[in-house]
Amino acid sequence: KYASFIDNELSQITGKTEDILQFTREEIPISRNRIKITKIIEGFMEQVWPDCRLHRINIEVTADEEIEITVDYDKLIRCFIHLFNNSMDAMPQGGLFRIKVFRNKNNQVVITLTDSGTGIDEEVMDNIFDPLFSHKKKHGSGMGLSICRQIIKAHGGSITAGNGTAGGAVINIYLPA
Repeated sequence: KYASFIDNELSQITGKTEDILQFTREEIPISRNRIKITKIIEGFMEQVWPDCRLHRINIEVTADEEIEITVDYDKLIRCFIHLFNNSMDAMPQGGLFRIKVFRNKNNQVVITLTDSGTGIDEEVMDNIFDPLFSHKKKHGSGMGLSICRQIIKAHGGSITAGNGTAGGAVINIYLPA
C-alpha cells in the first residue's frame, strides 16, 4: 500500500513537470483512445485516495456508466487532479468533492466538478485560467488551471468556472462525445 502511495506521488510529480514543459512549449500532445468515463474517474480516484484520507475529503460520483469519450486518459486524469488540488485547498477542514457526468442536448459530454469549499472570489473569477495566477494558496505554481484549460482545448472542448448556489466552486468541462 505504501509503495502504491509513493508510486502515485512520483507519477503526479512527473505529470506536473511534463504539463509545465508542454505548456511552455504551447503544445499538449494528445493520444486519443475511446474509453468509458467511469474508467477515467476510477483512475483519478486511485491517484487522489491518499489526499482524500489525509484531508477528510469524500468523493461522490454520478455518472452514466455507458458514456464513452475519445480522450487522452492520462491527460484527463491530470486535469482532474489539478482541479481536485484547488478544491482541496478550498476545503481545509475536509468536505465533499462531486463529479457528475452526463450528455447535454448538444451531444457533448459534460463533466461537472463541484466542491463544498469556499468558492471562487468574484474579483478573481476572470483570471483563474491565466498562467501563473494564484490566489490564497500556500503552495503551487499557479499553472494548474491554465494547464487544464489547455488540455481540454486540445481535446476540442471547453472549460468554465463559477460558484454554486450553496457555495463552493463549480467547474464544467464540455467535451465532444
